[in-house]
Amino acid sequence: MEILRREGTYERLIDLGSRLQKVQSDTLSSAGITHQIVGDPTLFDVFFTDANCLDYRSAKHRDPKQNALYNDMLRKSGIFTSPGKIFPSLALSDDDLEQTAFAMNEAAKTLASD
Repeated sequence: MEILRREGTYERLIDLGSRLQKVQSDTLSSAGITHQIVGDPTLFDVFFTDANCLDYRSAKHRDPKQNALYNDMLRKSGIFTSPGKIFPSLALSDDDLEQTAFAMNEAAKTLASD
C-alpha cells in the first residue's frame, strides 16, 4: 500500500494501462478484428464482440475461442495474461511495453488468419 501512496503512482499506472489499451485496440483494428475494450486503464478487458458492453451480461465474447487463442498467443510470446481482466503493473518498463506490443500484433495477425 505504501507504493500506491507515492506521488505519481496512479498517474503512471493510468498511463501504462492507457498505452496497453491503445496498442491492443490499434493492432486488433488494423487486423480487422471486431473488439471492445472495457474498463478503466488500471483494470480492463478486451472483448471480441461488436455489441456494446453495458453490463456483465452484455460484456461477453461472441467467440470465446477467439479470446482463448489471443491469450494463448500472448503467453507463447512471453506475455502473461489472465483469462479475465488485465491489470497493468507498475513494474513494466518501456522494453516490456515494446515486447507486449509486438506480441499483441502477432496475436492479432494469428486471429485474422483463422
